[in-house]
Amino acid sequence: MHAGQANQDYYGALLKQVKNTGAGFPTAAAAAAAAAAAQQCFPTLDRERSGIDTRSAPPSQLHQRREYVQIKSSKLGNCQAERHRQEKLDIGTTIPSPLCNIITRYNALVVSLASLISGNDPYPAEKRRGLGGRKSRAFMYRLQHADFCLKGLRGIASVLVVTAHICRSLAPHLLSPAMSDKLPPTLLQLPFIRCLVMGRASVAIFAIVTGYVNSLGPLKKSRAGNADAALSGVAKSTFRRFGRFMIPAVVATVFSWLGCQFGAYDIARVADSQWIRDTSPESSTSFAGAFYDLFKNLGTTWIDGFNTYDRIQWTLTYLLKGSMMTYLSLFALVYVKPRWRMLIIAGMFYFKWKSGDALVGFNIFCGIFLADVSVDGDITSFAAAHPFFQAVGSSILIFLGLLFCSYPEENPEWARWSTKLLHFGYWIFPSGVEFSRYYPGLGADVLAAGVMFNATAKKLLSLRFLCWMGKLSWPVYLLHAPLIRTVLTWVLFGASVRPPQGKDQNGNDLPPGWLPIANRWVIFFALPLFYVFLYRVAGLWASYVDPWCTNVTQRFEDLVFRDDAKVDKPLLLS
Repeated sequence: MHAGQANQDYYGALLKQVKNTGAGFPTAAAAAAAAAAAQQCFPTLDRERSGIDTRSAPPSQLHQRREYVQIKSSKLGNCQAERHRQEKLDIGTTIPSPLCNIITRYNALVVSLASLISGNDPYPAEKRRGLGGRKSRAFMYRLQHADFCLKGLRGIASVLVVTAHICRSLAPHLLSPAMSDKLPPTLLQLPFIRCLVMGRASVAIFAIVTGYVNSLGPLKKSRAGNADAALSGVAKSTFRRFGRFMIPAVVATVFSWLGCQFGAYDIARVADSQWIRDTSPESSTSFAGAFYDLFKNLGTTWIDGFNTYDRIQWTLTYLLKGSMMTYLSLFALVYVKPRWRMLIIAGMFYFKWKSGDALVGFNIFCGIFLADVSVDGDITSFAAAHPFFQAVGSSILIFLGLLFCSYPEENPEWARWSTKLLHFGYWIFPSGVEFSRYYPGLGADVLAAGVMFNATAKKLLSLRFLCWMGKLSWPVYLLHAPLIRTVLTWVLFGASVRPPQGKDQNGNDLPPGWLPIANRWVIFFALPLFYVFLYRVAGLWASYVDPWCTNVTQRFEDLVFRDDAKVDKPLLLS
């Protein structure tokens, strides 16, 4: 097939999709305007694409075409420069004024079209520099898409969970805001800095991200007038969520169970760390009893949140319930007008707030609310029109969010700042709730709202390293606790000897004391190496175990789904 004819077929399908689904646009009117304006450009663009043979064209001609496409994708908002450059290159086409206005707000569509016309990758490798200065196209792509920002936030939350459990194991005094009511705090006990060792806010961030990610796509389709596609996607996502959430947890439990039966937790059960001892199970007394214990804990993980082989999986049942809460809300609200839907979601947030559901409940609805706000054209336009107030307001929200996340789990009356928060909590929180749960949840909500409107925070969270950490956040969460009780415990406690405790009143020998850390200096070398080892193992999990779990879920879906539901109608732009 001729290249120009293939492009024309693709553009026809693309235009049909934009008109029907409004993909990439918050309103159907904006999608129709973009389709009409872009259609005027396609004939000349097709001539440009088909008129140059990439295999036989001279280098100067290829350089002209590539330079044109780079300018088209990097200076989308400057229509005058666009026309001037096109005249200089003698391409013979101009961009109509309606498209210039749409390009300013919806540049992602035009970047994709221009890149496809050029025959290049729409989002090339980060090393390939465009005309946008020192920032690469790949970085700008990550910055323009909220999922990369969320990956960075999720990556930070996952590593903070690991740090919190290590500090709970080796330095439990950091849970308090000071060493005592009369002694000053250490560096890691100060407000804001102590967020590095507090893990409860990370669980709240996981819940916010769950509500945001699971609702963003359906809300976009609903606003574009394609509610049927939104309902279809929610129905399939609800089914897939169980497999993609539960199967990896089952595999992690099986690995931990095998290690327990072979004595991997023997040192951890006598280590001088209460958290490590409390979370380290004993091996079963018989072969049959081992399998009975395994299947029992596989069930209780999702019934009451108890798993003796991996105690941290108690959060998974709440996060799964939060996902189902998100899907149920979308089913009920997908046909509701956007303003009324946001009002109802805010009401559900208040209901969960007053009912004491601080772990997941109001954080889930905060994520749904932020997702609806992020695709609301009026709100985003208003924020963009007032950059000063947007920057100041978002910075204040980030400051307050970090302060609330710093609230100590124990002894808040030992420091003045936490005492002030304690008294303030009596005014804003329902009576009888746990402040050490409510404050991290409130802080995570306020922090997420501030990040969503803060350009600098988005840039930081869109860094490639943080996105990589976010990609591994799920295996890191599943694997870090068993590895702390095995590998890290072996390194820190394995070379020491349990000290004797003397004799009792009857002259009998007392049981020996807990196993101390072999050498305090080992901690400074062991902890960085442990993080490297943890993320290496998590990378292997993401490369081998996660794809296997996805395939199992897909096969089960093919087995139980009806034929007309197995194949999704492809979206050229998502």
